[in-house]
Amino acid sequence: MKKVFFTLTALISLNINSQSVEFQEYDLDNGLHVILHKDNNAPVVVTSVMYHVGAKDEDPDKTGFAHFFEHLLFEGTKNIKSGYSGWNNIINSNGGTFNANTSSDRTYYYEIFPSNKLEIGLWLESERMLHPVVSQKGIDTQNEVVKEEKRLSENQPYGKLLEVVVENLFKVHPYKGTVIGKMEHLDNASEEDYKKFNKKFHVPNNAVLVVAGDIDYNETIDLVKKYFDDIPRGEDVERNFPVEDPITESNWFIKEGKLNPGTYCLTKDIVSMNTGEAIGKKNSKVIVEDFTDPYASAFGQNIYKVKHVLTKQDLYISNEDIKRWDAHLKNIVSSGKTQQLIL
Repeated sequence: MKKVFFTLTALISLNINSQSVEFQEYDLDNGLHVILHKDNNAPVVVTSVMYHVGAKDEDPDKTGFAHFFEHLLFEGTKNIKSGYSGWNNIINSNGGTFNANTSSDRTYYYEIFPSNKLEIGLWLESERMLHPVVSQKGIDTQNEVVKEEKRLSENQPYGKLLEVVVENLFKVHPYKGTVIGKMEHLDNASEEDYKKFNKKFHVPNNAVLVVAGDIDYNETIDLVKKYFDDIPRGEDVERNFPVEDPITESNWFIKEGKLNPGTYCLTKDIVSMNTGEAIGKKNSKVIVEDFTDPYASAFGQNIYKVKHVLTKQDLYISNEDIKRWDAHLKNIVSSGKTQQLIL
């Protein structure tokens, strides 16, 4: 009874504290969808543009382009210098902040300014859409940045977890790829490849502009028209993705791999803390260090980091170990403790 009372109380509280968000939305003649929201509680404003382009829209032989442009479109425009003296200097000197992010479905850019700097935010995003500089110099610079980002993300526990999940969850839909893409695709892409991608996707009819904060509707509508109305409409983006078959059963997948210095092991079953032996090859030894990870508690195990391999042999996890670990996971599920399993 107490649980029921608490639930009802929570629902009533949620309803009382809920609020409706009022906004205006309309389309420019070039297809740009505009959403405006006024909130005068604080003298700040956000200008943001979301492009309907993500990893799923890429050529499977030219992956990583959407995320790459998240970096490249900060390399300057015809009227904004590249490097720190460009975007950073303009935004920071006007009391603002900015960032961007990419997913499988969209790329998102935003700036937050004091509300009296609204026009600067709109000008910056119109410059990104109308006058981006896509040059080999910027491509080479950001290629190294993206490679380092990939190295940093993968060189940590569970760094490739999402990649393994999506490649086994999806068979035909482009969701099976990763947002950051394959580095060899970026290395082999030409300047013209990048220009074609930009011309196809970073156009007003494939984007949504949102302005929210301490604004006046009429003034903002006039400014949006001033900076975006003359940007040419692009060709309509056609999408026809393959459809996945329904998922009707769980698919357990343990990826076989090798243990090298700097990598991580999930369990003592793989590397013994007492002997430093890898089960796959009893004659190969490693030095490991304790590295407790909160996620590892889902398996009732610690996680161990390989510090040094004492032989030149690659240390492989055997198929027998994979089967044993697979059985361990299934036991967790059958015991009803699946909420503890973080995958």
